[in-house]
Amino acid sequence: MTIAQGILVVVGLLSGLVLIGALLWSIVRPSKRIWPPNREHSVIPIIAWGLTLAVFGAVIGLGIVDWKSASMPNALRWAVGPFLIAIGNLIAWWGAFIIGLKATSGVRDELITSGLYRFSRNPQYLADMAILIGLGLLFASPWVWPVVIVGVAALALARSQKSHGCANNTAPSIATIALKHVDISSLAASRERHQFSVEALAARGRIRSSTKGRGKVYY
Repeated sequence: MTIAQGILVVVGLLSGLVLIGALLWSIVRPSKRIWPPNREHSVIPIIAWGLTLAVFGAVIGLGIVDWKSASMPNALRWAVGPFLIAIGNLIAWWGAFIIGLKATSGVRDELITSGLYRFSRNPQYLADMAILIGLGLLFASPWVWPVVIVGVAALALARSQKSHGCANNTAPSIATIALKHVDISSLAASRERHQFSVEALAARGRIRSSTKGRGKVYY
């Protein structure tokens, strides 16, 4: 291993391990989570993006300085590798265009359920994992794969934590969404009509009533 390779391996592994540590902390201590960030105006997304780019940069750098040092079947290297890189970039940039940079950075935003988001809450994380694996196949370097594995593990944890965070913190509840489209006054009027009908039936002897506690029970 050359000095350049050693530096790139250390940078890539440390960046990925820091991300994994922060994500594990967020899973264990959700009230004090680091990702997704609790505040909109936070430096956390910048740090997270920096560490993620360091992982990708280390993989690309290692691939350049250690190009094809390991044997790799041509079908994997020249077909599967470029395909994963291309489809991963297509999905990642499409997702960034659809949901915007704000939501891409983990900040609370509108819940998207159209397009690829119908099938996956976070297709961009899957796309980034595909890109890393594709780079590992294309570069055919044994030093690339430790960084690729750590990077994929960090992205998988981030995807899991982001989905959990959106479900519990960043996305409005189903009840909240429903109440936005319901006229509260109509609910009250419906309740009054129902109460009047029940009392009318009790007065006619169709149903019985009894007082229990502070209210009246009909049966």
